[in-house]
Amino acid sequence: MTTTGASPARWPDLLRIAEFRGILTAHVISLLGTAIAQVALAVLVYQRTESPFLTALTFTLSLLPSLVAGTLLSALADRFPARRVLVTCELLGAAVVALMAVPGLGLPILLALVFVLGATGTVFVGTRAALLPEVLSPSAYPLGRAMLRVLANVLQIAGYLVGGALLLFVPVIAALLLDAATFLVSALLIWRATAAHDLPARGAGGVVRASLDGLRTALRTPRLRSMLLLMWLPPAFAVVPEAVAVVYAGQNGLDTVGLGVLLTGSLVGAVLGELAVGQYLGDRARQRGVLPLAALLALPLLGFLFQPSLPFAALLLVLSGLGFGYTLGLDRLLLNAVAGDVRQRVLNLAATLPMAAQGLAFAVAGAVAEVVPAHLVIVAGGVLALVTAALCAGPVLRAGRAA
Repeated sequence: MTTTGASPARWPDLLRIAEFRGILTAHVISLLGTAIAQVALAVLVYQRTESPFLTALTFTLSLLPSLVAGTLLSALADRFPARRVLVTCELLGAAVVALMAVPGLGLPILLALVFVLGATGTVFVGTRAALLPEVLSPSAYPLGRAMLRVLANVLQIAGYLVGGALLLFVPVIAALLLDAATFLVSALLIWRATAAHDLPARGAGGVVRASLDGLRTALRTPRLRSMLLLMWLPPAFAVVPEAVAVVYAGQNGLDTVGLGVLLTGSLVGAVLGELAVGQYLGDRARQRGVLPLAALLALPLLGFLFQPSLPFAALLLVLSGLGFGYTLGLDRLLLNAVAGDVRQRVLNLAATLPMAAQGLAFAVAGAVAEVVPAHLVIVAGGVLALVTAALCAGPVLRAGRAA
């Protein structure tokens, strides 16, 4: 494990670790390119089909693979050297995006390539999560995960803005080729910056079987099951406001500026929450604060029962987003709780399946909002987030007190 003397405990300490800096830089370049590609693909599909549904499907197909690949391929993290898996994923990503740029490519093939790109991205995220404990000390691991999440949130918005502006000056095909180049640069950075943390192959049988065995082992262990469910479910229900933001804005007479506030309120809170918890709370305080912060994620959403005006709605969403700071303490508790042959697989699942859960929550919330007023859908999301956090509380609370 790479260290810098004393265990890093604050944000600046992470940037002093050369290997993590390389991973972080690759993360920034790859995410920015991916966000640009998502905009370019949406435009490309709409230009060819003029179908809002098929255009939206390009975003859905980028999330769905996280459920499939996260469940069935998590064992790749401990069957093959992490650096080799990460570089292979980025090279495959470059090849897939380059294929998308082929003129005249049929729509079914294009959508299939979107799915493949999502699958390789899921494997990449999971393998990187399993590698981080080899790069960072136990106290720095949650900060490393949080820094990657914060940058992902910021870069998603930046990538959409850059992608939209870029398409004013270059054709879609050129934007896709630019994204392919970002994958190649990311692969090179990872290869040069990442040490050979080559863990021996573990277990027997195929990757899919080993991945499912790891999932079963985690879900049969009460403490691990509670921690993983707490990592997957409350955030999924907490993003319901984003899923129904357009409907809420329409039902409450808000313009596009108001819609933008609704879409970014929780994101702003999440960035501020993770930054504050990482900077101002010590390792033990983060662990003991998991459940209170998880409750903060849910409780403000109950205020939508009163159909608040835009300023109060924005305040509620920012307050809810602050609760995402609970993930730092939960990451450390999970790292302490998991050991042995399933460690890499469990950390992989913790990193990848939240994306699938949020994608499913988006779809369900959108469907429910067809028949139920949007503000009540948001309230239901808050209730479900609070209930799921409470159901997971016992083992997590005991682990936090023992910290």
